[in-house]
Amino acid sequence: VDPGQIVDPGTLLYEIATREDPWVEAQVDEIFLPELAEGMAAKVASPGRRERVWAASVVLIGDRVDPETGAATVRLAFDGAAPDLPAGLSLDVHLTVARHDDAITVPRAAVADLDGDPWVLTVTGQPAVTRRQPVEVIRWPAERIVVLDGLDAGETVVLSPQGVPAGIEVWTIWPTS
Repeated sequence: VDPGQIVDPGTLLYEIATREDPWVEAQVDEIFLPELAEGMAAKVASPGRRERVWAASVVLIGDRVDPETGAATVRLAFDGAAPDLPAGLSLDVHLTVARHDDAITVPRAAVADLDGDPWVLTVTGQPAVTRRQPVEVIRWPAERIVVLDGLDAGETVVLSPQGVPAGIEVWTIWPTS
């Protein structure tokens, strides 16, 4: 705080830190908060160095979302002996909120009407024809979407279905070597 600066009653002015039991604080977007729970396993990594990964657990989920960033503070404690790291070091935090073994995923752009009744265009039959296929997906902000129902492994999907009608014949050209 600078002399003369106006601060709100809830503003943290200073915090006294000790070297005992260090923790990691991460700012987590509010859309992920419902998926988190205290005690959840996590991994903390030194950016760019895969060999420097430490097991940790969520010990606190902040009860306030910062209106400017849309994020809340999540505190993690190291499992076992904490590494000797300088205070303020930037680290990567990895939280696994769900695991779907053998999941079918598609690029986000391949799913149309994601906020309504999601569907994809599959290419089936001989001759190959596009077909609109409703799907059940996990609505998660990621580049790839997990499809829970409506697709089988190996089905061909149109990568960008917007503007492509169902029922049209599709020709596939395979590159020659």
